[in-house]
Amino acid sequence: EGIARQPEARGMLQSTMFIGVAFVEAIPIMAVVIAFMVMGQ
Repeated sequence: EGIARQPEARGMLQSTMFIGVAFVEAIPIMAVVIAFMVMGQ
């Protein structure tokens, strides 16, 4: 929606979106890794 209103801001909005998606994906992966580490002890 922001890109539709301000097409010139597309690059900045897309890079911000990709960073947000990366954090959303990374947090559960790290949680699973930590869970396996705790279970292994």
